[in-house]
Amino acid sequence: MCMHNGGERFAKSCMQMQIGETLHGLQALASPVIRSCHIGNNTINNWAWLALATNTHMVQFDHTLYGMDEVSAPWLVLGNGGGVEAAYDHRGRAQPQYTGLHANRVIPAVERCYLSHLNYGIFAHHADSDLIRFHCKHSAELCRQINGSALGFDSSELLNARELISEVVSAYAAVGKLANIFDRWIRTTRKGHTVMEPLRGIEEVRPGIFRFIGMNGEVLFEGDIEQILAQFFRSMSAISHRLHSGEKLEHPGYPWVRLCFGYLAHALMEYRHNPEQRVFWHAGGSASSYYINMQVLSAEFNDNAEILERVGYLPQQARMWFIPSYSSQLCAVDGDGLEILAGIVDLWSRVCLRHHKEIDKACLWLAETTNPREVVEFIAPILTDSNRRALLAMLAQFNAIGSHKLPIAHIAARPIHPTYNKYGISQRDLYGRRFDFPDSLYSLRWGEAELLTKMLAFYVLDQQG
Repeated sequence: MCMHNGGERFAKSCMQMQIGETLHGLQALASPVIRSCHIGNNTINNWAWLALATNTHMVQFDHTLYGMDEVSAPWLVLGNGGGVEAAYDHRGRAQPQYTGLHANRVIPAVERCYLSHLNYGIFAHHADSDLIRFHCKHSAELCRQINGSALGFDSSELLNARELISEVVSAYAAVGKLANIFDRWIRTTRKGHTVMEPLRGIEEVRPGIFRFIGMNGEVLFEGDIEQILAQFFRSMSAISHRLHSGEKLEHPGYPWVRLCFGYLAHALMEYRHNPEQRVFWHAGGSASSYYINMQVLSAEFNDNAEILERVGYLPQQARMWFIPSYSSQLCAVDGDGLEILAGIVDLWSRVCLRHHKEIDKACLWLAETTNPREVVEFIAPILTDSNRRALLAMLAQFNAIGSHKLPIAHIAARPIHPTYNKYGISQRDLYGRRFDFPDSLYSLRWGEAELLTKMLAFYVLDQQG
C-alpha cells in the first residue's frame, strides 16, 4: 500500500483526541469545519454538532443513490422514531402502502434495478413543495437557527471554488491522473431518470484530448480539459438551482468526483484561504470515521495527498482528521433530562478511568477498524452488572422525559440491521430548540464517547447477537 509521507496515513479518525480540546482548536480555524451528511431526514447528531462545534457548517451530498442511503432516506418523509409519514418511488409517485411502517422495513423494499437512480432526480409533490426541496428547506432553516450558518451542497461548494478546482483538474490531467478525480458519469435514461454509473476509464487519445468511457464501452465525452470543465460546472450550476428552486433539470450529462476527492476538495479550499494551515478537519457521520480505514480508500487518500503536495495545492506534512461526530447525540434538547444525561456520562467516565488499559486499546482499535461493532463486543464485558443496570436505568429515565430518545444507532452494512433505529426525533421537531451538553462530555475522548453511544445501542437495540 502506498503510504503518505513515508508510512503515515493522510486521513485518520481522531478517536484518541479529547472532545473539549478539539472543539477549542476548531474555534481558531480561519474556515469553518465541514459537516457532511445526506439530504433527507437528518438525525439529531447532525444538528447537535452545529451547536457543539459552532465554527462549522453543513454540506450535504447531492449525489446520493435512491434506496441506498438508509441514514436519511430523502425519498421518505419520517416522523419521530423513524415512522414513515410519506413515501415516494423513483418516479415521484406516492406509495401510501408504506405509511405508518418503520423506515427499516421500507428501505429494503426498493427494487435493486432502481438503485443507480439519483435522489435529486426524483420530483415528487409533498406538502405544497418539491420533495427534495422540502428536505433542503428544513435543513437550511435549522442551520440558520442553530449557528447562523448557510446550508451547502457538494455542487454549490465545487461551483464556488470553480477557479481552484479547475486548476487542480488541469494539474491532474497534466500528470495523467484525471481518473483520480472522476470515476462516475451522470446521465439521463431514455425514460428521463437521472442515474449514476461507474466509468470504465479515462483515456488521453492524443495530447490534451481526453475520452471518458462508460461501463459498456461507450464514449461519453471526448474533448479537452476546458470543455469537460465547462460541462461539469454547467451541471453544478443546474443542480444547485434545482435544489434551491425545486425545478427540474434538463438532461444532465457530466462526470462526478470520487469519494476521496470530494473530501479533499474542502481541504484544498481551506488551504487556499489559509496557507498556514497544516491540519484539515472533517466532521463525519455514523460511518465515515470507519470506512476511511478501508485499505483501498486509505491508499487513495495517500496517493492524492502526495500528488497535491507535489503540484502545490496542499502543504508538506498535511493531515486530515475525521471527527466521529455521531456522538453529538449525547445532548439534551431544551435541557430536558440534562442532569440525568450528565449522570450517564459521569458513570461512563468512571468506567473509562477504572479500565483505562482496555479503553485505550478500544479507542486505538476504533481509529483503525472498519467494523466498530467488534470493538463494542470486546469492551462490553468491562461493565459490571450493577454499572450496566445503573446505566440502563438512567437511560430509561432520560428517554421518559423529552422527545429526544437515546441512542440512535447505525451499522453501515447490508442487509440493514433490523432492530437499530437510526432516526430518533425528526428534524422538523427540532425547530427553535436548544441543545445542551453535560460538562463532563468535554473531558471524554471522541473514542470514549463513540463507545458510550455504541454500548447503549448494543444493550438496548441489538437483538441480533
